[in-house]
Amino acid sequence: MLPKNSEPLHKFNYKSSEMHADTLNGKYQAHMNVLEVRNGVGKKTVIDILPSGRRRKTVKALTGKEVEAIRRRQFIPDLFSGMLAGLRAPSAESVGPNKPGAVAVRKTRKNKKTRNQ
Repeated sequence: MLPKNSEPLHKFNYKSSEMHADTLNGKYQAHMNVLEVRNGVGKKTVIDILPSGRRRKTVKALTGKEVEAIRRRQFIPDLFSGMLAGLRAPSAESVGPNKPGAVAVRKTRKNKKTRNQ
């Protein structure tokens, strides 16, 4: 239970960011984890900073249980796990469509009705 003097969930605001940097094979790799809650609704963001200086970003919404745990100042293990792996995976455009290591992006088109039916 929360203390009696705690604020209601719709007035809860919180922001946190942390940066991790390392060198791998002589290349600088960095990423930022950002956690933001406004009026009881939150999102988590991972920003990958490439060696060229470009940035890639992915954003996911926080669940109600995660927002409540943040409000109680509890540690949430693996909160950002999996978000960075999706950013660093090579895309089909950068590797090539028929080369190993490419993540297949499936394009679908809408079914068109033919006039004969």
